Amino acid sequence: MVKLANTKKKLRNLLLGKQQAQFRKTVYHDVEGHTNQMLLDYYGHFIQEHPDVFIVLSPAGRFVAFNRQKIMAFFDLPSNSKLDFLSVLGKDNHSRLKRAFFVAVNGKTVHEAITLPTSKNSTKTASVSFIPIKTRHGLLKGVMVSASDHNKVFCSTIQRIKEVNEHQLQHAQEIANVGSWEYDIDTSQLHFSHMFKTILGIPELDVANVPALKAYIHPDDLPMIMDDIDRALTTGKTYTHEFRIIHGRQDNIRYIKSQAEVLLHNNKPEKVIGVIKDITDTKIKEDIQARTSVIFDHLEVGIWRRRADRNHFEYLSKGIEHILGIPLEAVEQEPYLWEKIIHADDYASYKEQLSHLDKGHIISQTYRIICPDDTIKWVLDQTIPTMTNSGHIGDIYGILTDVTTETEAKQKLTYYATHDILTELPNEQSLDGYLKECINDTAISSFALLYMNLDHFSRIYYDLGHDLGNRILKVIATTIRNIIPENGYLARMNNNGFVAVLPLYSQKEDVYQIAKTIIHQLEDHISVNDYDVFITTEIGISFYPDHGDDRLTLLRSAHSAAYQGKKQGENNDQIYSYSSDIPSHRKYLLEKDMKTAIANQEFELYYQPVINPETHTITYAEVLLRWQHPEWGFVYPNEFIPLAEETHYIDKIGDWVIEKVCAHLREWKHAGLTLRPVSINISPIHILKTGLAETIIQQLNRYDIASKYLILEITESTPLKSDKHVLSTLSQLKDLGIKIAIDDFGTGYASINYLRDFQADILKIDQVFIQNIDEDNQKNRAIVSSMLHLAKGLEMSVVAEGVEEMEQLMFLTQNKCDMVQGYIYSKPVPIDTYTRMLQTAYLRPKKHALKIKPEHERRAYFRFEFSECILASVSLKEFNKEKVNLGSTDILIENLSAGGIKFISDLRLPIHTAIKYMFHFTVLNEAFNLEGTLVWTLHAKGDTYFYGCQFDITETERDRIVNLVNKMTAMTNLNEALYGTPFINENPYTYLNKRNMNKL
Repeated sequence: MVKLANTKKKLRNLLLGKQQAQFRKTVYHDVEGHTNQMLLDYYGHFIQEHPDVFIVLSPAGRFVAFNRQKIMAFFDLPSNSKLDFLSVLGKDNHSRLKRAFFVAVNGKTVHEAITLPTSKNSTKTASVSFIPIKTRHGLLKGVMVSASDHNKVFCSTIQRIKEVNEHQLQHAQEIANVGSWEYDIDTSQLHFSHMFKTILGIPELDVANVPALKAYIHPDDLPMIMDDIDRALTTGKTYTHEFRIIHGRQDNIRYIKSQAEVLLHNNKPEKVIGVIKDITDTKIKEDIQARTSVIFDHLEVGIWRRRADRNHFEYLSKGIEHILGIPLEAVEQEPYLWEKIIHADDYASYKEQLSHLDKGHIISQTYRIICPDDTIKWVLDQTIPTMTNSGHIGDIYGILTDVTTETEAKQKLTYYATHDILTELPNEQSLDGYLKECINDTAISSFALLYMNLDHFSRIYYDLGHDLGNRILKVIATTIRNIIPENGYLARMNNNGFVAVLPLYSQKEDVYQIAKTIIHQLEDHISVNDYDVFITTEIGISFYPDHGDDRLTLLRSAHSAAYQGKKQGENNDQIYSYSSDIPSHRKYLLEKDMKTAIANQEFELYYQPVINPETHTITYAEVLLRWQHPEWGFVYPNEFIPLAEETHYIDKIGDWVIEKVCAHLREWKHAGLTLRPVSINISPIHILKTGLAETIIQQLNRYDIASKYLILEITESTPLKSDKHVLSTLSQLKDLGIKIAIDDFGTGYASINYLRDFQADILKIDQVFIQNIDEDNQKNRAIVSSMLHLAKGLEMSVVAEGVEEMEQLMFLTQNKCDMVQGYIYSKPVPIDTYTRMLQTAYLRPKKHALKIKPEHERRAYFRFEFSECILASVSLKEFNKEKVNLGSTDILIENLSAGGIKFISDLRLPIHTAIKYMFHFTVLNEAFNLEGTLVWTLHAKGDTYFYGCQFDITETERDRIVNLVNKMTAMTNLNEALYGTPFINENPYTYLNKRNMNKL
């Protein structure tokens, strides 16, 4: 540490100029005047080891130190010769350097370049620098002189630049995937860059020459390249070509682009230099683009691309021309030509949508265009912008689709959803919406509603035929439309009903007069196809808000008035009023007294036994409700139950019935009678209301009755949606052990759906089928037999309602009907009578008849419609009684019955009895191969056709299909999937078109 400190101190004194020096012996004196030989040695070492000429001069110009060996070598002098700067430098250089020294003494650094002679009779340039040595206080203590050979420095710099350039060139070539090469014609030497070898796949250790390089070039392209080279060497012209190589490492074919230039010397080729680039990816992209363009040009849609900052299109597929009806060249030359054909009513919306492109939004809009041939098309224009890294719109892509057919079809569907197809008048759905608007419109204080019911119009269809009946109905609609005011509204309700709404009328007499005019003009006569038809009608009139403040009440009021007018005779116009007619007044009183009847328990329960026809014993009883009205006497359920549902009293009535039945069951239990279940009719509205299951549980617990003694009947003649709440309520009840029965089966809204959705236990066949069972009515017998068969398949018990004759009972017994209900055993009886029946629980039928022999069941070929077409195949089996063995083709089956199938095909098949086909299909994992003939055909869409096939099969095969159809019907009603059935799950026409494309 002491030595280091002393060294630093002496070096500091040296730099401050407190020294005196002689050649080879320099003595330094520090501030205190001490001598430091170690610093002398250090400084001497520093001078001697410096790579350039180095001299330290005192301010007076004396030499303090210098490296003699470097100086002698610098001047090309022998090391032992005497150094004479004046003779070596020359007079001019000596003067310049002397002046530079004095400038340095004055504190400025000076650089000089001088030319010196060398021993080889040449010259060299030297760079000499004079640098003043100062103390930290600015005192001059000496001048440092350095000299270097300028040529060596320049060469060194050039070498470094060359090395740097070569490195940068190699790096640039790697980035650009470019290789360079140079061929010396005289020496036949080939030089190339590292990337040249990489692109061709030449191993690092291999030496590349012209013969060796030929091995890498594809044989088919080698002659072309050699011809180009020979031509270039002969003509001295630059050439460019593309060729293929076989990559040396990857052993695959790649595409190369090469450009070469011939360098001339004295007008004679001396060298060839060139570059190569791997363009394989580009060629692949171009190939993909070419293939894509072919695909795009064969699509029905139009595809386009353009830059956001340019007006012209960069790409247009041929679909654009087909859709717009304008040649592509015209669209390319005038891009705004597209916008010029947009329908005027849609143009503003089109431009407004385009404004969202600047935000990068994808736009999808539908508008109309007017083609040059004046046809109007609907197009779907989908525009997709792409964003650059800077957040601006780059390329814009688009797809244009002709959706005229789809749009017009959608418009038709929308129209037909709100209009009657035949008369083109608004339908009931549209009427509901219009009435709501009138009621909610504060500007309309009142309006009139006319309900028109045509008398016996079904007779016209029966007598004159369906086609003529439709024409007459259209004339009637036009006649009424012409009578009501322009601001009036006319809708068709059903086959023989119309409703007119008059929102603006001066006085009610005007409305009455319009009704009379309609009646008289229709009564006058209507002529269609030389037929004069006289139409009679009843018109019920209600006024808002006098006769109701909601649409349902107003419609019901007018309908009731029309119905009453019908009773009074044909061609009547009636104004609805509670006091205007007896039925209306009766309805009014029943509605008014309903609440009182519930409170006073004016309702009474009757019981009708349900009998086992084999043993004639009571299985259970159905409870029926009766109302003894104080004024109107005995009122049956079919009259007051609808009123109870409309006024929402049905819940209270239903709860009362449940409680009374449980009370009666307890009475029979305490009396020691064997309990038989009791079925209760439950209104669908009651099921929809929450709390039904809780009410039943509460009453069962209150009266200590087991749940198995209750059966709930759902009336099938009333629509009940299979929503979650309904299904949940029924599930709760079944979990309790309560059975579910479907009442009036076969006459209502959704028979099969009820069986599927509600998991019913009992099926009650409506009496309308039972009462028509006789030897002459084979159809009803077949229907009842089918119902029995269906119920057995679903593991349900069956009750036949309305059995009155012994022949009916015998038929049901022979067909294994589980239970019967009807007057043949007993009519509905009061509780006292039914209590006496329970004592024996045995009832004999009241009439006897000869046993009816069971006849052969005639199957009605119910046709099952598949939700989606199923994939099948057909093959030709026989032609003119000659067996044919051909392959099969795909078809799509729409429906199936024991009689045959309806299917779609893209083949044009002949309809001929001499041609027999074999149809192959699988349903529910069952394979069928059935023979049949085609009996009709109908053009479907495009190149597809409908066909009807009639099976030629055995009774065993037919029974198999009947069972299958019944099974599928039951599964569909239960919302079960038809497993093992090859549905295509897409539009059949689309499927067939795709298949044809695949064939191509």
